[in-house]
Amino acid sequence: MNPSDWNQLVAGLMDGTLSANDHEQLKTLCREDPSKEEELVRAMLAERLLPLAVAPNAGEKTAEEVIFRIYPEIAEFPLALKRQPAWRRFPRVLLPAAAAIALGATGWFAFDHSRPNGYLSRTESLVWSGDPFPVDGKLGKGDQLNASSGLAEIQLRNGARLVLEAPFSVELTGYKSVTLNSGRLAARCPASAQGFTILTPRGKVVDLGTELGVHAGDDGSVEAHVLTGSVEIDSKSSPEKMSLFDGEAVRMDSDATSRIVADPTAFVTQMPLAESLPGFVHWNMDENHGNTAADTGHGLAGQNGSLTLAADSAAHPDAKPPEWINGVRGSGLAFDGIGSFAESTYRGIEGASPRTVALWIRVPETDIHAGTGILSWGSVAEDRAWQISINWSEKDGPVGRLRLGTFAGKIVGTTLLQDGNWHHIAVVMYPQPHPDAPANVLLYVDGKLEPISRRSTFRVDTNVRQAEHGVSLGRHVSPINDTRMFFHGEMDDVFIFGRPLLQESIRKLMDGRTETP
Repeated sequence: MNPSDWNQLVAGLMDGTLSANDHEQLKTLCREDPSKEEELVRAMLAERLLPLAVAPNAGEKTAEEVIFRIYPEIAEFPLALKRQPAWRRFPRVLLPAAAAIALGATGWFAFDHSRPNGYLSRTESLVWSGDPFPVDGKLGKGDQLNASSGLAEIQLRNGARLVLEAPFSVELTGYKSVTLNSGRLAARCPASAQGFTILTPRGKVVDLGTELGVHAGDDGSVEAHVLTGSVEIDSKSSPEKMSLFDGEAVRMDSDATSRIVADPTAFVTQMPLAESLPGFVHWNMDENHGNTAADTGHGLAGQNGSLTLAADSAAHPDAKPPEWINGVRGSGLAFDGIGSFAESTYRGIEGASPRTVALWIRVPETDIHAGTGILSWGSVAEDRAWQISINWSEKDGPVGRLRLGTFAGKIVGTTLLQDGNWHHIAVVMYPQPHPDAPANVLLYVDGKLEPISRRSTFRVDTNVRQAEHGVSLGRHVSPINDTRMFFHGEMDDVFIFGRPLLQESIRKLMDGRTETP
């Protein structure tokens, strides 16, 4: 292709006037010639950064010095540059050189081989396997990231953003590709990252403008789920490439590649953000007498946050209200498992609004149903509940582990809680990246991020307006198989926040520090 045709393609891309055929031609040229791709990246950077290079305070010599160093063959160009009063008057054919000016003038985006491929931008409850990652967070080609628990976010140079859920093993093979040896990876790829490739033991997943999730399992299988957009699958067990679109997924095994039902809830797509939403509910349960537990928090429940201790005699004639006991700090409450519960007129957090629930529990070892209905609110009329329990159903995951359910879906942890000991638990839901996205929920046990043993399709849209009652402690939202389930165990120091908390704040609650997070 001659330079004039190439420049026309680049100009069309910048102006948004490129036809579909020309767009495909441009992609093909970049794949076949890495220098073209480099030139295109420079042009795109120039489109954004050139105003900074020609700003009044950029300095008269900046343009000459930078261009002479990077493009010595066009060293006379700065003389023309100075005569241009507005940056958008530059010919598109000179955008690659202009990119060099912008890059040199800002000093922030030095486009050379020493620039990192990406950065480790955020972590949450991350535990590295082996040596911890360097503090500066810079990622270069060949860098390996291995973690046994927690979350990590990587921002790559091409604009792709990756969220890794441990345990994972990942290698950076460049700023346009990574190798996922094991674990879960969710990627959001803007237009600048189109063609981003995830290499796996079973084949390649190539982005065509997507938000996607990839899971490399311990059994050697690999799943790719398209959340939005499309991807191309090049599987080692299939002779032909496959295209996937919104809501489609594929499983790659050693001997076969098959389409499966996509499950966007199988991936954490966004790191938790600590929003400054005011208010919280706190039942410290330190009254040690009477039939009420006061809300010592403020803002979230208004004047309606106190708990009333009660018993459901219809469920069992011998049921009694919760009894006061010695808790983790001060007093707590013991529930009999046959009809005792506590209820607040506070309705709970509705819809998909972010939230955190944290409390202490102690559950006996013997009764498989002991941990049902720890804390709940919402309605089951449309499967729109929010309910924290200890899992009792083998088909839903390991029994005795922390469970969050909405009746339409569930998340189950891995740590055994039904052991007769006190445990601090927390369930955190943070904002969805967009309205149709699945809920991002994290579980914590004893201040540590809990690995998830089982997920099912999980969306949160808690219905508090049609709920039969407010927040309940000690009983299920509604009967199961016509039988109301009640919590058998002890409880203390219950918090509900109208925002997501990070691990540091959860540990403050667990340690009983006086300041609220």
